[in-house]
Amino acid sequence: MYDRRILVLSFIRGIELFSISLLVIIIPVFISDQIIIEHLLSQTIFNINITEEILVGIALSMSLIISSFATPIFGIISDKIKRPKRMIYVGFSILLFSTPLYLIIESYYSVLALRSIQGIAGAIIVPVTLSMINSYSESKKGESFGIYNTIRLIGFGIGPIVAGFIITNGPYTSLNITGIDATFYLMMILFFISFLLLFLFIENKTVTNQDTKDNTKLKDVIRTDKFKIVLVFAFATFWLSASINMFATLENEINNRFAQTTAWFGIQFSAALLANIVFQTIVGKAIDKHYKKPFILAGFLILIPAISLQGFAINSIQMVILRLFQGLSVALVYIPSLTYVGEISGQNNDGFFLSLMSTAFSLGLAVGPIMSGLLFSIGGFSLPFVTAGLFSIIGLIVIYVFTK
Repeated sequence: MYDRRILVLSFIRGIELFSISLLVIIIPVFISDQIIIEHLLSQTIFNINITEEILVGIALSMSLIISSFATPIFGIISDKIKRPKRMIYVGFSILLFSTPLYLIIESYYSVLALRSIQGIAGAIIVPVTLSMINSYSESKKGESFGIYNTIRLIGFGIGPIVAGFIITNGPYTSLNITGIDATFYLMMILFFISFLLLFLFIENKTVTNQDTKDNTKLKDVIRTDKFKIVLVFAFATFWLSASINMFATLENEINNRFAQTTAWFGIQFSAALLANIVFQTIVGKAIDKHYKKPFILAGFLILIPAISLQGFAINSIQMVILRLFQGLSVALVYIPSLTYVGEISGQNNDGFFLSLMSTAFSLGLAVGPIMSGLLFSIGGFSLPFVTAGLFSIIGLIVIYVFTK
């Protein structure tokens, strides 16, 4: 029987990720249709002409970049305070009250500002949630993290499909709103629901062995062998996640290349996430009983061709299939890595160590769209995917060489 607290926390994060993933589809269309960017398209960065793809990539990545650098800070804070539930309240409050501002802005810089604010909210929520899951899971960390990521990614995987459907079928004349605005209203409702679920079902985190307070300083923690191992897993996780999200920047190009609709793109984007979801709990249960490293290596061996060949797909179906294999590879790599870090972190450093894994994943998601936008501008459609494949090889080598 699963711990109800783990299920509720996972469901709360699933709702949040569903709402956030709507923006993966919304932002490119929102910037193209409603944001003034013409004056920016005449400028250059490092002698590279600014394109709409680059602007979209930066906007998609801004929240993740801010979250990536802020998450370890809030991870350290979550290890020190006694009532971390309040941190989650703060994070959801920021999301709830910042989302309506999308309905009134017209400036590209305003989009970046809102993405930054919501990145801070994510940085507050994530480490506390991971720490609570780690504390509640006891001896079944792989299974617990598998459940958590399954429910969380169900939300993130379904979001783009729903967004594509809402936008494609808009505007909604009976409500006097566009399809884009309808998704923003949906996000507000869902953030409020998450806030209520947190209030009704989650008590403050109770952690055993806290009577013996660990006064180890941060500078001593980062000198330990455990910290070095966490960095190895974080590095591999970074390239894993970068390969996932570089797809988002190329929405318009992919739709034109395959003569497909936004709804088709939503399916393709979600295919990797949905395949990941199917195998999360299965992998989680398996690694509670077996050695973790072979799962991680197998994941990278699948990822390398799956991501590289996306640059040479010739139709929508091929892209869906390759994204499905990519999703399988993510499950094989991320859950074993996250579980291993949770096991070695202990009660006093779990927020910090797990936040580093989250940071690596988020930073990869942030760099992916920027990297794909730049590489597409330099070398065309195939270059971003081939580059991701090459860096995935580096991730494979790092795990093989530096972990036992």
